[in-house]
Amino acid sequence: MNVSAIFQKHYEGELSGAVWIIDSASNRARFEGSTEIDQNSALFSMDNYKTLQSAPPEIIWNIHDHYPDLESVFVVGVDFEMSLVKNLQDDYDIELTNEGFICKPMKRS
Repeated sequence: MNVSAIFQKHYEGELSGAVWIIDSASNRARFEGSTEIDQNSALFSMDNYKTLQSAPPEIIWNIHDHYPDLESVFVVGVDFEMSLVKNLQDDYDIELTNEGFICKPMKRS
């Protein structure tokens, strides 16, 4: 399974499949009106994070807890910075994209 982790307060892209999206009035309306999302999809609050840059590692680990067999987490709305992903490097291969980055769990033997 591929999961989208969306950190834009006014996301205008497609919502389908497994989606975790930042809770805002516009995102909530779209999320609640969507019939194309996985039942484990969620709105998440930024209240527990000091900055937008500090949230992705925690959100990614939470997503992985909900989807233990996931193939990737596509992160949208956060600029890629090494300091942001250094905590993820032991567990995920990370690829840069035009809209953010992708985390793929490393295969363990």
